[in-house]
Amino acid sequence: MIHRYKLVRIRAQVKTELQHLAMNQGVTKKRKLWSKAGEKALRELPLKPWASRRREDLFRIREMLHGQIGLLDKPWWKLRRRTKKRGC
Repeated sequence: MIHRYKLVRIRAQVKTELQHLAMNQGVTKKRKLWSKAGEKALRELPLKPWASRRREDLFRIREMLHGQIGLLDKPWWKLRRRTKKRGC
């Protein structure tokens, strides 16, 4: 499941980039940034055109990665349970 692991790492990097955009505008919500209210605030931040485009691109990438990871989650949990039963 190396593929899933790498996708999760990329998603974390994308979220970090979004957090940096928020912090550059004075928004420091930390984990609350990923709540519905925090995400709404991030989407509504007034940004310059290039930063606004970047924000939208990052949100699209995050959603795409979330979908891909979701498809891999079921087999990953199945493999994890099997591995735990063996005591590895």
